[in-house]
Amino acid sequence: MKLSTSNGLAAGSIDVTAVACTPPKIVDASVEHAVIIIKNGNIYHCNGDVHGIPKVYFDNMASELEGAHITHNHPIGADENEHTFSDDDIKLFKRFNLARLRGIDGKFLFELNRNETNNELAGYDLHELYGLGINFEDYHVAVMLKALMEGFGYWRQPR
Repeated sequence: MKLSTSNGLAAGSIDVTAVACTPPKIVDASVEHAVIIIKNGNIYHCNGDVHGIPKVYFDNMASELEGAHITHNHPIGADENEHTFSDDDIKLFKRFNLARLRGIDGKFLFELNRNETNNELAGYDLHELYGLGINFEDYHVAVMLKALMEGFGYWRQPR
């Protein structure tokens, strides 16, 4: 396993701005990369192939991942890229109780977080949701609903 590390920010001052320059650097990569900021401020980088990052990387860091912030890319041209999170991404977020999971691809920046009201569907009742005319075959909508049901925040915006 090849992980690179550098000493990062103090745990109390971690902010998404710490990886603000990371998405543009990895978005055009032909393989998946992840930048991981753990609670003590250490920063790790790992990479996989066009289909993802081997789970063994995360398994080997399991004791350090709770509350971590991870930013990763979905390689442009990857068959499984739905311009949002995969089921494996959501499982990673849940399993390790991450504070934030960010993704980026050629079109969008997207995030799972622990603020359940940070979901564009959170404020609607059932009648309002129905009235929105949502296309329930859209994978992005499925992720919004999954996050809402699990009590997570989720957003996606164009790059």
